[in-house]
Parts: sequence; C-alpha cells; structure tokens
Amino acid sequence: EIPSHERIITIEDAREVHPPHPNRLHLLASRGEQGRARVTTQELLEEERRQLENIVTQRTAELTNANRRLREENKKREETEVELEEHRKNLQGLITERTAELSHRVKQIETLNSELESFSYSVSHDLRTPLRGIDGFSLALLEDYEDHLDLQGKDYLHRIRNASQRMGDLID
Repeated sequence: EIPSHERIITIEDAREVHPPHPNRLHLLASRGEQGRARVTTQELLEEERRQLENIVTQRTAELTNANRRLREENKKREETEVELEEHRKNLQGLITERTAELSHRVKQIETLNSELESFSYSVSHDLRTPLRGIDGFSLALLEDYEDHLDLQGKDYLHRIRNASQRMGDLID
C-alpha cells in the first residue's frame, strides 16, 4: 500500500472532494495537459498550507491594523475624557466661586435694605414732627387770626395745611 502523502491524485479525484477546493483544482490543472496531471497528496497539502499561511498573514495584518486603530481611538477617547474632566472641575470651581460671590452680594443687599428701612423709618419719623408743627401752626393762625387775614393769606394757609397733610400721607 502507498503511504497517503505519496498517493497520486488526478483532477477527477480532486473534483470528487466535497466541496471541491478551487485551489486544488488550479494546482492540478497547472501541472499537466488536459486535466490529466498527477499530483501527490503531499504537494496538494503543501500548496494548501502556503495559501493558508497567506490568508493568516493577511488576516493578521488586518487585525493588527484594526487593533492599532482601536488603540488610537481609545487614546483619543481617554484624552478627551481627561480634558472633559478638567473642564468639569474648572466649571465646578467657577460655579462654586460664583455661588460664593452671589451669596456675599445677597448678604450685602440684605444689609443695605435693612439700613435703607432704618433710614426710611428715621427720616419719616423726623419729618413727621415738623409737618405736624406746620399743620398745627397754620390751623392756629386760621382759627386765631382769621379776622385779620385777607383772602390771599387764608388761601396760603389752606395750601400750607393741604401740602403738609399730603406729605404726611406720602410718608405713611
């Protein structure tokens, strides 16, 4: 019996392999005339090994390139994440700074409003006493010296009283 690696195969034998391998048929056709060439199993295996090595080399190169691109994309993503984190920290610092500043300004405004209320109360109290005096003295003049005043003098006193009462209402 002939060892399997020395067995001779014809094109017809190769076509019977299910499914027939196109490389095997090509090798057989290139070895002889009109498809009757004879090739050993060893030669067929050697040709298939070379072709598989080429496929593996090609796929390895493709995968190496794909891995390189993925590493580059990951590096860019990581750099972007670091940059984004820096921006987040910066923004958080700005927010904290602005919040503190706004809080300080709110306290200042509250203090100013409180001072303004005190001032308004003081001014209104301080103005109310002279207005009462003006209104009271003009009333006394009208009542006590009505007979000695002409119409224009009475009109002036009425205007003084009306104006002081209006100012009192405005203060209130």
